[in-house]
Amino acid sequence: QDRLSHLWTLPPVATYFTRVTTRVVFSWDDHFSSLQAWLMTQNGRLPTCSGDEDERKLAVWLQNSCAKARKDELQPGRLAKLKEVPGLGPRLRGESPRLHLVWKGHYDSLVEW
Repeated sequence: QDRLSHLWTLPPVATYFTRVTTRVVFSWDDHFSSLQAWLMTQNGRLPTCSGDEDERKLAVWLQNSCAKARKDELQPGRLAKLKEVPGLGPRLRGESPRLHLVWKGHYDSLVEW
C-alpha cells in the first residue's frame, strides 16, 4: 500500500492511472451516432487517424467496423447502417483507393530495391 501511494505522487503515473480507471466504454450505437454527428459537422468528410484525439478514436472505430464487415463479423443491422454512410462503400468492400496507393507505393519501392 505504501509503495502504491508513492507511485501516485508521480505525475505521469497519476495521469495514466486516472485515464485508465475513468475510461468510459461506448457502445457500437454510441460510436455510430458520433460518426453521424461528425459527418454533419465535417460536410461528409470521414474521420482520419491524422486528426485530433477524438477524430482518431472515431477513425479507429470506423476502421475496425469496416474490417469486421469485410470478414462478415458485423451484425447485419450494423452493416446496413454503415452501408448508408456516403463514401464508405469502397472501405466496406476492401477497395479503398488510398490503401491501394499505399500498397502500390510499397510494392514499387521493393521492386526498385
